[in-house]
Amino acid sequence: MKNNIKKWLYAFFVAVLLISFGWLPTSEANHKHRHYRYIYYPGSQVYYSPVVHRYYYLDNGAWVYGVAPPPTVRLGRSVSVTLGGPVPYVYHPTVIQQYPVVVVP
Repeated sequence: MKNNIKKWLYAFFVAVLLISFGWLPTSEANHKHRHYRYIYYPGSQVYYSPVVHRYYYLDNGAWVYGVAPPPTVRLGRSVSVTLGGPVPYVYHPTVIQQYPVVVVP
């Protein structure tokens, strides 16, 4: 029994040391490095999340979401983008620098 307690205490102190030196990830560190994948349609500035099956798009200057884009929106070609958060429009200013809006008739 004493041996088990010693092993547990040793493992606990090693884990504390590893965390304090940044060698073992904590839940906060994992959250900061989480990535979200979207399908982005540059021609219509629409994002699609394949995980939550949701489209994000502009409607009268405000970002909204739904299970489908509005019928007036033509999606066109798409690219896969990886962003750092669950709402893609927060990263939109950066995304349009890499994928400028090009409308093809």
